[in-house]
Amino acid sequence: VTGAELDFNDAVVLDQSTTLTGTASVAFASTVDSAATELNSLTVNSPLTTFNGNVGTAVDGALGSLTTDAAGTTTLNAAQFTTAGNTMTFNDAVVLSQDVTLTDTGTTGITFNSTVDSDATARDLTLNAGAGDVTFNGVVGAASALDELTVNSAHDVTVNATVTVAGVTQATGTGTTTVNADVTTTGATGIALSSATIAQNANLTSAGANPVRVTATTGSLTMAASANTTAGTGTVTYTAQSNAAIAALNTGGNVNVTATTGAIIDANGAAVNVSAANLVAGAATGVDLDTAVTNLTASVTGAGNITVNETDGANVLNVSAANGSATVTSATGNLNVTTTSATGTVTLTATAGALTDANGAANNVTANTLTASSATGVDLDTTVVNASATVSGTGGVNLNEADGATFTNVATVNGAIDLVSGGTLKAVNVVADGAGRNVTITTTAGDLIVDLVKATQGAITLTAAGRILENPDPEADIVGNSLTLTAGSGIGTPAEAVEIQTPTLDAATNAGGIHLGATTATTLNQVSAGAGDIVITNTGGDMVVNTVTAAGGGLSLTSVGSILGGSAASQFTANGPSSLTAGGLIGVSSTAALNHPLNVNTNGNALTVAAGGAPVDQVSIAITGDPAMKALISVDSNSLGVATLNGEAPTLDAYDYAGLDSSFTLLSPQAVFGASGPALRNLLAALGGILTAQDFLERAVVGDRR
Repeated sequence: VTGAELDFNDAVVLDQSTTLTGTASVAFASTVDSAATELNSLTVNSPLTTFNGNVGTAVDGALGSLTTDAAGTTTLNAAQFTTAGNTMTFNDAVVLSQDVTLTDTGTTGITFNSTVDSDATARDLTLNAGAGDVTFNGVVGAASALDELTVNSAHDVTVNATVTVAGVTQATGTGTTTVNADVTTTGATGIALSSATIAQNANLTSAGANPVRVTATTGSLTMAASANTTAGTGTVTYTAQSNAAIAALNTGGNVNVTATTGAIIDANGAAVNVSAANLVAGAATGVDLDTAVTNLTASVTGAGNITVNETDGANVLNVSAANGSATVTSATGNLNVTTTSATGTVTLTATAGALTDANGAANNVTANTLTASSATGVDLDTTVVNASATVSGTGGVNLNEADGATFTNVATVNGAIDLVSGGTLKAVNVVADGAGRNVTITTTAGDLIVDLVKATQGAITLTAAGRILENPDPEADIVGNSLTLTAGSGIGTPAEAVEIQTPTLDAATNAGGIHLGATTATTLNQVSAGAGDIVITNTGGDMVVNTVTAAGGGLSLTSVGSILGGSAASQFTANGPSSLTAGGLIGVSSTAALNHPLNVNTNGNALTVAAGGAPVDQVSIAITGDPAMKALISVDSNSLGVATLNGEAPTLDAYDYAGLDSSFTLLSPQAVFGASGPALRNLLAALGGILTAQDFLERAVVGDRR
C-alpha cells in the first residue's frame, strides 16, 4: 500500500505480510495484529511513522516481523509490540511517547539501527527478545534520555552506540552481552547486566551512589584494556562463572569482583584496576590486580596465587590463598595487615611505608613462607615455617611467631629487631644496623638456634625457654655491642660452643651448662649456670671477670690473653672441678682498675690455674669460702717465682708460714729462686698446694712437703 499520508484510524488486521509506504506519513490510531496464527509481517516506509495502539497483542495475533525504513522517525505511542518468528527492526529513529514493551518470541530478536529517545518525558523501554538478539546500532537517549531500559530476555545483546538512560537492566542472557559504546545512567537503578558471557569494550558510568552490577552467569567476563567502569560512590559488582578480566573499576564505595571457577585477571597492565574504598576479590584459580583502595579482602579457593599491587597503602583485611601464594605490594603508604594466609609464600611489601599489625594480638600471616619488606617498619604476628623481613629506611622489625620457624635475612638499616616465637626458632642473618639499634629474640617454648645475629652498635638480648644453640660453623654466631643470653636448659653444648663477638657478656641458665667461644676481648659481667658446667674460651683477647657462677658444675675459663678481675669484688664460683687458663696473666694487670686477684670458690673441688707467655707469667687469686680448698690448687706455668705473698715479700728460707692465709700471688721470673728447691718446698708446704712446672721443680716438690 502506497500513499502520501496513510492513516489507519481503526484496528488493523494483516491477512498477509504487508508493506506500507507513506511518502509523508503512516499513522496507526488503533491496534495492529496479524490474522490469527498466521504471523504476517509488517514493513512501514515513511518519514513519519506513528503507532498509537498496541501491535501484535491480540490472541494469536503476533506479527511475524515489524520493520521500519531507514529514513525518518517512528513514534511508539503504545504499550505493547509483539512479533514472533522473525526480527523486530527499527531502521529509522525511534521516539517513545509512553512506556513501551517490545516482545519477540522468535529467534532473530530486536534491532535498533538508528537513535532511540523519549519525547519530552523520560520513558521506559522494555525488551523481551526470548532466544533472539538485541542490538543497538544507534545512539540511545542522546536527544532526550530514556528512563529505564530493561532487557528481560535475549541471546546476544550488543551495544554499538552510546546509551544515556536513568537505569539499565539486563535480567538474563543466554549468549554474550557486548558493550562497544559508553553506557551512562543517572538513576537509582544504575547498571545491571547479566548474560552468559560479558565483553565490555567501552565505559559504564553510574552517577551518584547508584550501583553497577555486571554478571557472566556461565562464562567469562572480559573488559578491554581501555574500558572503565565508574560508579560515583555506588557499589560495583563484577561476577564471572569462569575468568573475570578487569580493566578499571572506580568508585568511592565498594567493589566486589568474583571469578567462581576461574581467575581474576589484570586486563590493563600496570594501570590501576580497582579504585575504591573497599575491595573484595574472590576467585578459584588466582587474583592479579593493581589497586588504589582503603581496605582489601582477596581470596583464592583453589590452586592459584594472589597478586595485588596497591598504589597508596591499604588495610589488608583478609587475603587468603588456599593452595598458592599471596603477594600484596604498596607503592606508597602503609599496608595495615589484619589477616593474610597462603599455603605457599605470603609476600608483603610497603615500598615507601610500613607493614603494620591491624588486629592486635591476633595472627596476621599464616603461610609456609613470609617475605616482608618495607621502608619504615614491619610489625606482624605470624604462623609460618620460614620468614624474612627487611626495612630499607628508619624503622624496626617486630615479628611474633606462634609456634616456631626459621627466620632468615631479618635486617634493618636503622631500626631495632624484636622476634618472639612460641616454638623453636632458628635465627639466620638477623642484623640490626644503626646507633643504639638492638636485637631482642625470645622463645617462649623450644630452643633458639643462632646463625649470625648481629647488632654492632646495639645490644643483643637472646632468651630461650629451652636451649640457645648455634648452627655448626667456625664463625661468630652472635656479634653485638653487648650481649645478654638467658636459657632455660643450656647455652651451647660441649661439642658445639656458641661463638660470640661482644665486649660485654651477661648469660644465665636455669638448668644446663654454658659453652661459649669469644672471638674478641670480652668482659664476663654476670654469668651463671643453674646446673652444668660453664666453659668459656676467648681466642681474641683478654677476658675480664666480674661474676661467674657455676652453681651445679665446674667452671673453665680459657683466654688467649689474660684473665683479669673487673673489680676487687670479682667472683669466680663453681661446684665442680674448675680451671683458669691464660696465654697471658691471671689476676695481675698494669692497669690499676683491672689489677685485682680473682676471688675463687670451687666449694671443695680442684682448681687448675695455668698462665703462659714470656718473659713474665703472673697468677694472682684469692681463695674464698673454705680455706681448705687451697690444698686442691694446681698452678702450672712455664716459669714461676715468688715476689709477694699476701702483699709481702717473704723470707724464702723461713719455715714458718703460719700467718699465710688463702690469698697468694705467684710471680715470675724464676730468677727469684734460681734453681733452689727448698724455698719452693717451704712455700708450697705453707700453701698446702701443688706446683707443677719444669721437671726439676716437680722433682723438688714431690715427697718433700713440710
